[in-house]
Amino acid sequence: MKCALYARVACSQKTVNGMDLGIESQITRMQDYCKSKGFKDVAIFEDCAYSGNDTNRPSLKRLIASMEKDEIKMVIVTDLNRLGRNLGNMEGLLNKFYVNGVTIISLSENLTILPHELYENFSSVNSLMNLLHRT
Repeated sequence: MKCALYARVACSQKTVNGMDLGIESQITRMQDYCKSKGFKDVAIFEDCAYSGNDTNRPSLKRLIASMEKDEIKMVIVTDLNRLGRNLGNMEGLLNKFYVNGVTIISLSENLTILPHELYENFSSVNSLMNLLHRT
């Protein structure tokens, strides 16, 4: 199964509260996770200098297109807020994951959401997104 690593930063700011949020750091963390799980078929998608409030991001569009072609069945992010910060947009993205049978893994939240769980757990994901948006 091919999995996608998705990294995003909104600006050139690389640290928040002493935590490295740069693209390279995100990718390294996700690659380390994949190695530990034995995932070998990995594609990297990265959007630098794009807001999480907007889904009009080149690599996110390519990721969605790959999911729709059944090329991707798992998406790994360091934090859910890398996918988006706008709850309306996140609902649309989660629907795309659900429709295409894609699992989401968020490392910081220690969260794995299987496709059939997306709507069962949406209220908790929604709550989590609200919390992450405030920080």
